[in-house]
Amino acid sequence: MPPLGYSAIPDCSSKPEIRMLAFSWTSSQILTEIETIIIEKGFGCRVIHIPDHQIKGLITSLEANDIDIIPELWENSYTNELIRLNKEGIFKVLDNVYSNAREGWFIPEYLAQEYSGLDSIYTLGSYTTMFARLENEDKKIAFISCPVFWTCSTINYNLLAAFNLHDKFRTIIPTSAKEQQELIIKYIKERKPFVFYYWSPASLLGEFSFTEITMPSYNFRGHQCNSQLNCSAPYPSGYPITDVSTGVSFSFEKNHPEITKMLRKVYLQTNDMNRLLAWAKMGENSPRDVALHFLRNYSIYWTDWVPHDVKLKVKAYLEDLTLHRTSPRSLKENPSSQ
Repeated sequence: MPPLGYSAIPDCSSKPEIRMLAFSWTSSQILTEIETIIIEKGFGCRVIHIPDHQIKGLITSLEANDIDIIPELWENSYTNELIRLNKEGIFKVLDNVYSNAREGWFIPEYLAQEYSGLDSIYTLGSYTTMFARLENEDKKIAFISCPVFWTCSTINYNLLAAFNLHDKFRTIIPTSAKEQQELIIKYIKERKPFVFYYWSPASLLGEFSFTEITMPSYNFRGHQCNSQLNCSAPYPSGYPITDVSTGVSFSFEKNHPEITKMLRKVYLQTNDMNRLLAWAKMGENSPRDVALHFLRNYSIYWTDWVPHDVKLKVKAYLEDLTLHRTSPRSLKENPSSQ
């Protein structure tokens, strides 16, 4: 029988590096840093981050067993592929990490207030001619989609086709999440008429006022076709209620059962992640700074994810940083009172 207080720390010697996929949007990077600190300082394993632009494709990388952990996986973009990978014993989805995550099309509030009927996908096209004279020579206003290597870029392309809107908009496909956000903010500051795709949790939706474009109810088969580049019949479906989860490879779960147990418990309210994102942007803090801020100020959450000895090791690391380094600026906040 193991001694009292014993916790089975996973053996990292057989696989010294844990490969964690960090998507380019900030919430994914923050969650990646939070889990990295806990795994490295609490469990004693080394984590390397794989940026999403360095992979050939998510499913291809999972099939090649190049990724051990995905901290923030938007499942609805890969539903069929994830089901197949699970059946084949390659990769599995654990539990949701956020509540009330969503994605869709939005317009700035100044447009919604001036044009009361603009908030529906079915009336959107009728306003574009009116707005075109304010825009450019080709008589099309901007639709800001998401980066080309994201599945939502394909979905948005097919939705524009499904609602006969391709000839109504000048579609802009940013090169990164950073460029996407910068374009949206630029258009807002110039008070231009435009439509854009976005998601929550995200600091942008808390920083400015927006109205979401209403769409038809989500259709599973239609959305699956819309997710494919070769969709033969784009379907007028709304985005689904979004599941955002942690995922791990089967081989990782086998070699690191205690870390996998911790990953199953990772969970945040969407509003709390929005607060973290807003705090990051307000002080121009890096994802690593935000992760340290979270571990110091939101212990009511993460201490329930880990065994007692792991909690003590992480707290000792945070205390050592406070004593020997300049720690990132922290807000006085108690998440339990929000």
